[in-house]
Amino acid sequence: MITEQLIPYPWQEKNWSDLMLQAEQNRLSHAYIVSGPSGIGKFDFAHNFSKYLLCSSPINDLPCGECSDCILHNNAHPNLRILKPESGGSEIKVDQVRSLIEFFSMTGHSNRLKICLINDAHRLNINATNALLKTLEEPAGSSLILLCSSQLGLLSPTLKSRCQKFPIDIPSREVSLSWLKANIKKRVDPDILSRVSETCPLRLKELIETDCLVKQDAFLTNFLNLLKGHAQVKDVINDAMSLGEDHASYCLKQVLSRGVVLFLSNQESIPNSAEDNLIKILNESSLTERTLALTLFQYYDQVNEAYEEIAFRYNNLNKQLIIESLIWRASQLNFGLAP
Repeated sequence: MITEQLIPYPWQEKNWSDLMLQAEQNRLSHAYIVSGPSGIGKFDFAHNFSKYLLCSSPINDLPCGECSDCILHNNAHPNLRILKPESGGSEIKVDQVRSLIEFFSMTGHSNRLKICLINDAHRLNINATNALLKTLEEPAGSSLILLCSSQLGLLSPTLKSRCQKFPIDIPSREVSLSWLKANIKKRVDPDILSRVSETCPLRLKELIETDCLVKQDAFLTNFLNLLKGHAQVKDVINDAMSLGEDHASYCLKQVLSRGVVLFLSNQESIPNSAEDNLIKILNESSLTERTLALTLFQYYDQVNEAYEEIAFRYNNLNKQLIIESLIWRASQLNFGLAP
């Protein structure tokens, strides 16, 4: 769903200014990869930029929101195409890219710039990627492609080499929480929110509005108890199923990656957060730091692989089986804790 917003989110102001400067100096690339983690508004940013470029009367480096082009943009501007996985699918297919190539071959409305936004560009399948590469290597006159992706590692190296990388800034926790307080109406348990280390505000907003933040908190608490031998595998699996396989694998991936970095670098963590409680477990261990790091890295690789399989790669896999296997493996990890 596109958020109708004429200005960038507060944490995107510098990104917006940087792109405005390129536009004003006539230095825009023919293609950009707008990257960053899920939940920071990459697609909204790209969508707003396309609206600015097509606007007939921009005001102070922003689309006016009132001209005929802005009104058309909200519905179906003839100079704009949006590619994303088709309903019910997980890939962007070659026929969609061929349609885009045909779109670029035609003269734009009022002879103006033609723009394509590709959301979740990491979901381009191999044939679609190869078809898009031809367009990127020989760009049509007066055209722009904005690819949005939270998984740069899944994009073709050749495709990445044909585009200018444009990472979106990640907001600080303070900025993220401040924006949330101003933009959510649903009451949130302040105790749970105080333990959240997530800094992707749009993702947090979705978790809150779908009542998943409470479920996430319960799942992570029980998962960490499992590492200490104080929880049953079946109970943690039930919590994961309640949260959803995609969310469960994602938050495990995030907690492990942040927790390991904080532990090895001796940085402070947010009190009582999942990362903080993971670090407490590691500090109680009788194992060497090297052995602990090796154990965590190996398990993190398994979590990351499971996350990518569940979220991006396969349609017909048994997601529940993957999560069950992941949680069982966690119960077998040896952290050298006193009984």
